[in-house]
Amino acid sequence: MGGDRKDQEIALLDTASEWCILPFPIALEFGYDLETASGVRLHTRHGLISGELIRLPILFVAEEEESVEVDATWFISRDWPGPMVIGWKGCLERIRFALDPSEDAFCFARL
Repeated sequence: MGGDRKDQEIALLDTASEWCILPFPIALEFGYDLETASGVRLHTRHGLISGELIRLPILFVAEEEESVEVDATWFISRDWPGPMVIGWKGCLERIRFALDPSEDAFCFARL
């Protein structure tokens, strides 16, 4: 995640995911609470989940070359039981990326 957060998080990269998904405990760290439901629903492998969409930057940290920060759209819900997910819409569609399975690498660059 970008911003002031110092911890790094492991996330599931899912090009079929509509949005990025932020686990609720992490959303709370950023000051987001779901007192009012916005009515956004996401179809997931865990079923239909209600939540809301927020905008937060995500920082892809590079081992070589330049790190990239993207302003991403995140779905948050108290009911999400899974990991953090990096999705297509509002995030991956904004960068150039490639997967190299022979090196177990995720390569990325600014568009």
